Amino acid sequence: MLFVLIFNADGASVFESGDYSLWLIWAMITNLDPSQRYLGENLILCGLWCGKKSPEFDFFLTPFIQEMQRLAVPEHGVTLKTSNGETTKVSVVAPLCCVDSVAKPKLAKQKQFNGFYSCGYCYHPGRIVGELTNVRFTLPETGEYRKRTSEETRVNMFKAHELYVAGQLRKSATTTDNVKGILGVSPLLALPSFLIVERFVVHYMHAVLLGVVAKLIDLWKSKKECIESGRSLNEVDERLKKLRPPCNVQNPPMPLSKTSNYEAKDFRALLLFCMLPCLRDILKSPYYRNLKMFAEAIFILHSSCIQYRSKVWTHFFSFFKTAVEIGPVG
Repeated sequence: MLFVLIFNADGASVFESGDYSLWLIWAMITNLDPSQRYLGENLILCGLWCGKKSPEFDFFLTPFIQEMQRLAVPEHGVTLKTSNGETTKVSVVAPLCCVDSVAKPKLAKQKQFNGFYSCGYCYHPGRIVGELTNVRFTLPETGEYRKRTSEETRVNMFKAHELYVAGQLRKSATTTDNVKGILGVSPLLALPSFLIVERFVVHYMHAVLLGVVAKLIDLWKSKKECIESGRSLNEVDERLKKLRPPCNVQNPPMPLSKTSNYEAKDFRALLLFCMLPCLRDILKSPYYRNLKMFAEAIFILHSSCIQYRSKVWTHFFSFFKTAVEIGPVG
């Protein structure tokens, strides 16, 4: 038997005023039923840091990694007692990491999201947009960029470390000194069953809700060509007032005009339950069809049993491909 964990590391300010920050490492047991995984009593606190600045992650992650190395060995795993009174040893591994775009470069020892070669999945170099040095990533206009692999990334990490020791590289996310975006050796290389590229999963809250959904709404507000002639997003607010969402949506949806006050849960309710009925005949057909593909893919991924994986990937590919064809999103 094997217990599989997904771990997360995140930081937050302790006080509204002051320099102290709090960093935690949490783990979720994927063997549990989805309805039980996120309950407080079932989450595991694996690390805690409080200080005036972010922790040194080589130091912060070491106790967690050492414990996972021990638990991965069957004879040192967790002892469980079965229903008939017998005891058994269970191995524990943490092969998946889900972190936001601020924490990921700290854990992976790579450039932050606004730097050159900062994509952790491919070798897209990034480009400067606007007057200021603001590196953004867009879908390539022509061709494809080669995907990173864990083995190649491991080689680049040790190469970056050698350059640092030789005084030819500075370990700073703000410098241009790096090996294809890699700044050094991540301590996660020592984590059993963890692959440094493939096992960093997309952070749903930041990438989807506070990312794509919020960006789409900004697009519709700023570009009148997205809206049918003679229609207005004010009509959406009126429809939202009359809408009665399902019982699992705690708060009634707020107007689109107040999205600056939205939290992630508000964007989630909007995407899964409110957007499609409220934007019908208001959003132009190409934009509406594109939204429909994205919303359906996310809805399927929310299911307790994902039966239509191929449909999800087809929808995602069509959504981003169509987004480029019908106009930029930022």
